[in-house]
Amino acid sequence: MPPKPKAQSTEIDPKEFYLSEYASLREEMLKRIELQHQIITLALVAVGTFITIGTQPNSDALILLIYPIFASFLAVGWYQHNLRIKRIGDYIREKIESKVLAGGWEQHRTNITAKIKVSATVISASGTFAGTQLLTIVLAIPKLVFSEIELWLLLADGLAIVLTILAVRRRPLM
Repeated sequence: MPPKPKAQSTEIDPKEFYLSEYASLREEMLKRIELQHQIITLALVAVGTFITIGTQPNSDALILLIYPIFASFLAVGWYQHNLRIKRIGDYIREKIESKVLAGGWEQHRTNITAKIKVSATVISASGTFAGTQLLTIVLAIPKLVFSEIELWLLLADGLAIVLTILAVRRRPLM
């Protein structure tokens, strides 16, 4: 009877695995940061469009009142990327960098940002989303005839702004 062929080892070198995983996760973080910037750019382009059309003499206030709802969806998308970036950073810090004696960027960054109560990223996103939402409402007020649909949209806009502020806050909702 011929000897059985040796099974090839499917074991992965842990160092190679960690380096590969680290590089892949950092790349995903950078892509998500890029997507966050694209969402903010889209919000600024959109608000410019809504304001341009909504402030025309013959335009209806409804055009301006639609933007805050639209912006809240963009803010939730921004938040989703922010949440994933945080979770990837936590994973890198706890599972990969904890195996390195000197630590790494995520451990260093966490030590620095632990002292900061509100990040500039959150302030910027809040100003962009909630600020532009409020701006469109203020611009819509002189055009309001206080029809039923306008009142419903104002209520929806108020809720959208609250959702936006919750979405861009630093700590995850869950």
